[in-house]
Amino acid sequence: MPPHFSEKAKDLLTKLLTRDPLKRLGAKGASEIKSHPFFADVKWEDVLHKKKNPPIVPTVRKPEDVGNFDRVRGIKLSLKF
Repeated sequence: MPPHFSEKAKDLLTKLLTRDPLKRLGAKGASEIKSHPFFADVKWEDVLHKKKNPPIVPTVRKPEDVGNFDRVRGIKLSLKF
């Protein structure tokens, strides 16, 4: 994890990226994620009713638009199921 991430952010990401989906944060529902200490200051009712403006509003021209993602050279993505 990048050293500039807070401990709460590191913990959240570690739990979201747990390999076993049954042990992953959120496996028991969204409320599990929403109650993580990283989100302690979030007023979920305000989010639901769109009372806060998002910090970033990406421009999306069509559903398959990937223009907001960085390109990484030398990496080939593949899906394995």
